[in-house]
Amino acid sequence: MSENEIVFGVSKMGNTLSIPLLPAPRLAICGTSGRGKSVLEANNILTQYMQKLRDNVIFTALDPKITSLSHIAARLEVYETEPANFLSRIQDFETTMSQRYAAMRDMGVSSLGRDDLERYPMHLLVLEEAMSIVQNEEVSKDASKKIMSLYTTILTRCRAANMGVVMCSHSFSAECLPTVARDQFNIRVIMQTSGTTNVAMLADPDEAPAHLIKHPGEFYFIASAGATPVRGKTWYTSDDEARAIAEAYSMDRHSSANSWNVEKPF
Repeated sequence: MSENEIVFGVSKMGNTLSIPLLPAPRLAICGTSGRGKSVLEANNILTQYMQKLRDNVIFTALDPKITSLSHIAARLEVYETEPANFLSRIQDFETTMSQRYAAMRDMGVSSLGRDDLERYPMHLLVLEEAMSIVQNEEVSKDASKKIMSLYTTILTRCRAANMGVVMCSHSFSAECLPTVARDQFNIRVIMQTSGTTNVAMLADPDEAPAHLIKHPGEFYFIASAGATPVRGKTWYTSDDEARAIAEAYSMDRHSSANSWNVEKPF
């Protein structure tokens, strides 16, 4: 497995499916409950970023489900489950992005890259269930509108600042994500959805009929705008398995040698 890529599945043809480690991703994962979105996101994609970038990656995570990301919460710089705080957390991320752009102007550079990781770590905004973030009863209509506006601002500007977005949702309809923001996702994973409408938000439903996928962990992967969807299956690791791995590391001698523990296994 290459240290320069995030490997998350295998195609039906047996080929490895992966995305580059750098630059920061703009990744959308679409699918209904129980299809493996959160498992793919937390136990596979985010965990590999933790392992491969270690101190050079920062996470701001919003988890309306409360438990989806809880087992990796100790490695998240910000882990927010309170709907009343969703707007302010996203605003903080946007502020950091603006500060980086100001620093880039002072340095005379147009983007941040691998050589800048120590000073400007990759920063990922992780949005677990985007629809619940903007349509929660504890989020006012005004706050919801501001969040959707920030989605557009962040997704259209984040890449040059070595910042990215990983967003899960049952649907990426206009009620939770403006079209101009949705079009910024350069990496898309479509798991089983409730119908062709949700699939069409990410790809041509005739090319990627995700509503026909029957098994958890299977998906269509779209590597870039206009790319042909590739059908694959992720390595399906349950939350219990992920915890067991963390506990095994913590009970090993890594505890004293490298400060490994259950809360911070990577």
